[in-house]
Amino acid sequence: MLMRIQMVAKNQIEQTLKNQSKWSFQQLLSGFISRLCLLYFMITICLLGSVILTGLYFPIMALSLIFPSLRSRCDEVLVRAIHFLLKIQIWLNAQVNLEFLKAPTCGRGRLLISNHRSHLDVFLLIGNIQGIRILAKNSLFSFPFLGLMMKTSRQISVNRGSLDSFLKALDQVRLGVRAGDTVHVFPEMTRCVPGFQGTLNFSKAPFHIAIQEKVPIYPIVFVDTDRAWPKSYLGLLFRKPLQMKVLAPIDSTQFQSADVLCKEVQTLINDQLQKANHA
Repeated sequence: MLMRIQMVAKNQIEQTLKNQSKWSFQQLLSGFISRLCLLYFMITICLLGSVILTGLYFPIMALSLIFPSLRSRCDEVLVRAIHFLLKIQIWLNAQVNLEFLKAPTCGRGRLLISNHRSHLDVFLLIGNIQGIRILAKNSLFSFPFLGLMMKTSRQISVNRGSLDSFLKALDQVRLGVRAGDTVHVFPEMTRCVPGFQGTLNFSKAPFHIAIQEKVPIYPIVFVDTDRAWPKSYLGLLFRKPLQMKVLAPIDSTQFQSADVLCKEVQTLINDQLQKANHA
């Protein structure tokens, strides 16, 4: 009887060690693949991106200084270039729905508001929405290719933790929508931790601008981009399904309070996130 118990215990220990070894190998393989995907992403962005910038984008931009009508052509080249670079990312599995942005703006500014889950959100925005200007932290402007592209395409930089920088950035947001630009703000002001449910607290500042400038707000929902490129993780996870969806526009002139408008937009985004999590 004692020998049988010892034999069972030995088999259980061996099976446990075998499972641990198998799991450790899977973790190592997954980590290697995720870092390989990040390396591939950085190489394609830096090398191909630089070729596109120097061969097409910069020449057209230089001409646009003489012929301002070419500015839209410059924006078109940029969005097509980033879209192409995203298309060749074998690790990326994104579903994008921009239906509500297809309506003509007639020169009227638009304020886009979204949740923020990953660095990938910025690439998806620039690669799918022509002429977009994004309020983004200044560290993104130091990325090879991305930083140069963001500076030349009039993206809006803000220094994290600096009130003066934040106020100046908001002035650029205001002037942008007033001039008829499509401007985007992450009101959470930071990325959420991986797997976080819902959204963090929204800043009321962009909603004040929307009401004062009488421009529509287009809520955008990012779903599971943190699963593909998690915060503080040095790697990209292979073929994780993710979504970017534009919701129906909200008429800011129907709101007297930025607080009420903010809650309305945040509720719409949270509802979409909840639906996606239960799908």
